[in-house]
Amino acid sequence: MVVSNEAAQAFLEEADSRLANTAWVNKGTTHGYYRHPSGKVVLAIPHHNSAIWRQLRRSNMEDFVLTKRPDAKPAPKREMEMLSI
Repeated sequence: MVVSNEAAQAFLEEADSRLANTAWVNKGTTHGYYRHPSGKVVLAIPHHNSAIWRQLRRSNMEDFVLTKRPDAKPAPKREMEMLSI
């Protein structure tokens, strides 16, 4: 299971667009650990952490490419285990 190229590209384009007018990108002569030697910001997301948390709560399965191995077998059924606290 991998993220599709289209979904990854859309994410990167949206992030780059939103970062364009931030201090992360408009750095003047400074540098930092968050910047690739090419100048591209690679460790900043233009969203609040709570927005990322909400986005990651449910995957959009249309954004993934699923490949099943030819020899794959269904997982064996397991009986439900009762947990005690």
